[in-house]
Amino acid sequence: MAKKVSWHDQVLPSINSLKSEIRTLQIKPGPPDSPLRCKFHVATLDDLDFPYEALSYAWGNDSTNTYEDIFFGDNNVGVTPSLADALRRLRLPDQPRHVWADALCINQTDNLEKSLQVSMMGRIYNKCKQGAIWLGSLGDITQTDAQAALDTLSWIAGDQDPPPWLDDEQKRITAASALKTVLNVSWWSRIWTVQEAILPPTATIYWGPCEISWAVLDKASTSFFNDTAPAIHHEFWDNGCLLNLQASLRGLSASREEELFQLLWRWRFRSATDPRDKVYGVLGFRQDVSLPSVKMCNYEVDVRTLYHTEPISQASHHRGMFGVGEGLRVEDNNTALRICGLKLSRVALVEEIEAGEDIAGEGSVASIFRSYGNRWGKLLSRYHEQFPDKLSNGGLTAFLGLITGSLSPDGSDDEDNPNEWVNKMVRSQAIFITEDGHIGLGPQNVESGQELWIIGGCRVPVILNALPKASDEESDPSLTFHSECFVYGVMKGEAVEGREEEVIEILLR
Repeated sequence: MAKKVSWHDQVLPSINSLKSEIRTLQIKPGPPDSPLRCKFHVATLDDLDFPYEALSYAWGNDSTNTYEDIFFGDNNVGVTPSLADALRRLRLPDQPRHVWADALCINQTDNLEKSLQVSMMGRIYNKCKQGAIWLGSLGDITQTDAQAALDTLSWIAGDQDPPPWLDDEQKRITAASALKTVLNVSWWSRIWTVQEAILPPTATIYWGPCEISWAVLDKASTSFFNDTAPAIHHEFWDNGCLLNLQASLRGLSASREEELFQLLWRWRFRSATDPRDKVYGVLGFRQDVSLPSVKMCNYEVDVRTLYHTEPISQASHHRGMFGVGEGLRVEDNNTALRICGLKLSRVALVEEIEAGEDIAGEGSVASIFRSYGNRWGKLLSRYHEQFPDKLSNGGLTAFLGLITGSLSPDGSDDEDNPNEWVNKMVRSQAIFITEDGHIGLGPQNVESGQELWIIGGCRVPVILNALPKASDEESDPSLTFHSECFVYGVMKGEAVEGREEEVIEILLR
């Protein structure tokens, strides 16, 4: 079995990154079950002499015990099964195919080369003929079901007629299950795949023996927002696969225009083999976003320095939610964030949910009123007794808006699917009312006395716990984070207008 680092000096041709040189991989033709045989070429991005495809995949298991051999002349090189499967899938039977694959085309043992080449990845994916996105093998999914899932996407996108099997309930169930699987493979959770999906001029998605163009996937997602989507059977809604599609594709679309801090925040949950890539992976695909102190990817910089100094300091120059303050910075030996915020009110009452009470199952808006209507009525009555005339119009407009997902008084954010909002958001949480009459939705452990804030860098209101001052010399309030929340009438910054002078600095510990 080949060693991971034994082949670089023997196989890799030298390159000059300062001249924009890269290595590309020629996959030699061959039958499906034959060994993979490849050859490196050197090209310059400034003057490409032949087209190449840029491979995007999840690295997978990096244990040398699982490596598979590919061959460069007489030298065998061990690669992860994920990469071997991708190259095997892309190999043509009768002609060579040129690809760029980071694990092979960059010397991963040379931090200087790696830093220079990773800094060029935006250009590498932008200059390629197309992106080749490998989602992995089908696993337990049959090829028939996998193809049915992709045919469903083509139908939703308007690129083909309704599949004939749509009249068969069991086939709809298995197709919906396959679609759920493909939209949740590990590729969707990796930080580098954000730019690898956005930058290529065109892309093809490969899933086992099946394939579909990225343009069709994007068109299917967009159809739900431009009213071109067909009426889709409930099996595809019930397991959440269509929500997965919309969330993944809309997030990628939004990333083309968001500011740096928003990008870092949006993709903070994506994973990376090297934690520094959670910064470098976001910086690489937009020329208009940058950190002044990060001129290029630098794998000589330790993780603590990168995270605690560069991104956070630059984030302080980007405005937070609704223009509240100028972002955040780390203080007090990295134990506190100094941020700007606006205190809206304190929680006065929370609906009474008995310990161990079962959360009602799926159902409509009407069903949740039947289940919880009496409890909510008691909450409003208690509030009116303690805080007379605090609720505008008795609170019914705000209350109904919160329950149905219509959080803006002007109707601009009306929820298209109130039943889905009820089932996913309302049933599992608790309604609270603040001392000044704001009605909100938060976790069931929200308590009276907690504070409702809007803070810089956060896109929704938050519940905070006030801490006692450590000394008389401490001037700024100290608080701890409890949870995010939804509050009627403040989700678009309405509560900030005219109150800019009330914004203060706080320490979030």
